[in-house]
Amino acid sequence: MTTAQLEYFEKECKEDFKTIKASLDAFNIFEVLKIHRREIRHSNFLGWLFDPNGSHNLGDIFLKELIKLLNKGEKYQINVLDKSLNNTIVFRESKGNIDVLIINETLGFSICIENKIGARFSKTQLEKYYKYVHRNYDHLTNKVFITLTPSLSVENFSTEEEIDIYQNITYKNLINAFENLGPDIEKAKVSVADSIKQYIAVHKKHIVKNSEELLLARKLYLKYNPSLEVDDKVITQYMLTSLLEYEKIKILTNSINRPLNIL
Repeated sequence: MTTAQLEYFEKECKEDFKTIKASLDAFNIFEVLKIHRREIRHSNFLGWLFDPNGSHNLGDIFLKELIKLLNKGEKYQINVLDKSLNNTIVFRESKGNIDVLIINETLGFSICIENKIGARFSKTQLEKYYKYVHRNYDHLTNKVFITLTPSLSVENFSTEEEIDIYQNITYKNLINAFENLGPDIEKAKVSVADSIKQYIAVHKKHIVKNSEELLLARKLYLKYNPSLEVDDKVITQYMLTSLLEYEKIKILTNSINRPLNIL
């Protein structure tokens, strides 16, 4: 790289690299504990959010966002958004091994959620959950079945019947819905608000792949390599490498321009 190219690169990308670096350096407890792709941990956190009586003390706002997404589909409608959902009980793998099972006896509905981030549905898994809910909660008027996945896809289903029964909701839509609750989240205790914001951030970075640093990295990559088409993982790795190289070059050039102190 010539001096002129280096000066141009530094001038054009300096602030963007600062933004990327700041985002990458931001503390996130889910990354620290290396659980950002662990389905069980995600299901635990979601179960906590969906519980109107959870220790977040934010009531039913997260559950209602889920129901809003659900009502946008064609399979199910739960018309309870104008009602309190405080009588809802949320079970985490304690009922038929279902990832998240939401039961409201008062309003007569159940929501069965199978959460998948990286793995495929095992054979007969979804059918088993369907039968469990009908066997144990057949008295409920509205029985809803959801698959929660990173992207909208039917390829992981085993049968056409499962496709007909289960409504797919993507993490992108769910996280966007949670982000819309920003003003309400800010009203929570600092520790609660921070944990929810970190949960949203880790999803945008690792699952949904539309975090600030990734979008900026993609923009810069395509600007300087317009003829290349690569996936997000390659773009991110390229930008991280470029960032490191940029820092190394800056340190090197600074040392070259600095007078040597010879004792």
